[in-house]
Amino acid sequence: MTKPKILIIHPEGNINTNPNLSGIVEILCDIGYNVDIVSPEMNFFQETPCVGSKLLLYNSSSKRKYFFNKKIPIVLKIAQIGRNNNIRKEKINRSIYLIRDFLFKKKVIRKNNIVFILISNYLWDRTKYKIIIGIDRDGIIEASYFSKIFDIPYALISYEIFFLDETSEEFKKPEISACKEIAFAVCQDPLRSSLLVQENQISQPNIVNIPVAGREIRTGKQSHYLHEKLNIPKEKKIALFAGSISKWSMIEELIMTVQKWPDNWVLVLHSRYGINYQDLWEFQYDTESIFISFDSYNELQDLSEMLFSVNLGIALYNPTFESIYTGKNIKYLGLSSGKIATYLQHGIPVLTNQNGIIGEYIREYQAGYTINNVEDIPDILQKINFSGCKERCYKLFKEKLDLNLHIHPLIKKIMET
Repeated sequence: MTKPKILIIHPEGNINTNPNLSGIVEILCDIGYNVDIVSPEMNFFQETPCVGSKLLLYNSSSKRKYFFNKKIPIVLKIAQIGRNNNIRKEKINRSIYLIRDFLFKKKVIRKNNIVFILISNYLWDRTKYKIIIGIDRDGIIEASYFSKIFDIPYALISYEIFFLDETSEEFKKPEISACKEIAFAVCQDPLRSSLLVQENQISQPNIVNIPVAGREIRTGKQSHYLHEKLNIPKEKKIALFAGSISKWSMIEELIMTVQKWPDNWVLVLHSRYGINYQDLWEFQYDTESIFISFDSYNELQDLSEMLFSVNLGIALYNPTFESIYTGKNIKYLGLSSGKIATYLQHGIPVLTNQNGIIGEYIREYQAGYTINNVEDIPDILQKINFSGCKERCYKLFKEKLDLNLHIHPLIKKIMET
């Protein structure tokens, strides 16, 4: 029996460093779906997350050409004529072959273009997708186009929210239009969902809330992985700053506090794609207390190996409004921080300045510290008590964040579509 198929359009292309999305794919494959993931070819590690999934990569330099070329609506027209007049499937397929090859010869699309790849994949196995899922703005716009081509329902998974007053009507219009006919949308929590409903004009009952988090707690013995890799004395405790080296992540303010840290603590900086010196050249930092991990970690197992050598996870957020990603999208972070979730998943207490719902959880479960000012960090490190902390972090993750706990409404929506 042929397994039902799901298509995910993921323009960011970083599924291997997104435990939430890779976890969703794993669960869908576990319950009997095949999942195709369409992404641009990137300059970092990309691999299918599990058996039953397939990664279709296209050249990112050509990904947008088809939206704005007048020849492309011919494909949509043929698909529409076929549905309206009950033309035989074989005839429609032959027509799409001809149009695809015509567009290729006229250099409208290339063999590594998303249109060529998706249409070719459709024609190759002749298996209709049950649903198309677009990730964020670009993904849902593309999903809406392919929904029309293949006459398949589509849905949105939103990790980033773009606001009209931070962008423009021209920017928001195609995203709003693409969301008009979605079967459902996935966001993270009631606050972010209400904002998504408002900004993308989506019907509230069509929203599913799933925190950005992976599956199941990760247990392991405390290791010296980072100590050995970065030549950190083994008696030192490690506070890890993982993520973007940017103003919105308050890296400069954090670095300025390190000179006041207790002698038995060091700071390790790590980015999921690797850090280069250009990211840090403007910062003056104490080389004896700050260490830099230049490696990128390809899979969650590699990340776990590193995290088991960490004592504290730092996650700071400050909306700078310098880009469409770092304004209200950061201000209303909610349960969209995969970084905080990953720390807790590994039993690592979190130090954050987030006072929204994730800050409430951290205080409720005593799974770390919430601060109002980075100047409080040295004092916290001096007094920190790790007794029972790992167990409380695990408890928070299992009861509030674990993808296995929150996935069921999404599965129900897909099955009902």
